[in-house]
Amino acid sequence: MGSKARPQGLCALTSVELDQLAGMATYFPTIFLGVAVFLLNVVFSWLVGTQREQIAVLKAFGYSNAGIGMHYAQMVLLISLLGQQLAETYSTFFRFPYLDYHLSPCVAAIGLTNRSRDYQIMP
Repeated sequence: MGSKARPQGLCALTSVELDQLAGMATYFPTIFLGVAVFLLNVVFSWLVGTQREQIAVLKAFGYSNAGIGMHYAQMVLLISLLGQQLAETYSTFFRFPYLDYHLSPCVAAIGLTNRSRDYQIMP
C-alpha cells in the first residue's frame, strides 16, 4: 500500500504553531535590536551636535579626531554594558522556563498500543 499517511489535525496545528513561534523568535529580537541601535545613533548624533563647541575647544587644545571619537565610543560602550547588566539582572530575577522534551518509552508504548487498536481490521 503506497499511500502516504496524513498527519493528524492536532499534530499539523502544533507544527504550524511551532513554525510561527520560531519565526517570531527570529524577527522580534532583530527588530528590537535594530530599533535600539537606531535610537542610540539618534541620541549620540544629537549629543555630538549639541557639544560642538566643547569638541572645538578640545581640538584647539590638540586632541585628535580619533581621541574625541574614542571618548564617544567609550560612552556608547558604557551604556551598552549597563544595558547588558540590566538584562542579566532581569533574567536572574525572572526565571523563564526552558522547554526540554523527553519522550518516555512508557508513554510511547501506550500511544502505539492505542493507535494500533484504531487500525485493527474487522472481519
